[in-house]
Amino acid sequence: MAAEITKQRSPGELELENKLPQLSAMESAIHGEMDRISQALTRRVKQLAERYATPLPKLAAEVDLLAAHVDAHLKKKGFNGSVAGNNADKQRV
Repeated sequence: MAAEITKQRSPGELELENKLPQLSAMESAIHGEMDRISQALTRRVKQLAERYATPLPKLAAEVDLLAAHVDAHLKKKGFNGSVAGNNADKQRV
């Protein structure tokens, strides 16, 4: 009789056993979504790291150098304006 008692399952245990395949599928879906979110976050962090890898003063110096080249070219063509002057004002804002 003791063997029969141990083999009997409560209604809750039977219900849980019936839901195991659904729970397993849900667990797989959750893990897949967590992986997707993790990869998207990793991509975004790398993107931001690349974007802000060059310090602003270095970028500003490069812009000034390029603006000076443009000004020299425009001066050769007879234009009297200055590209570099406009850029310097924007940097201070």
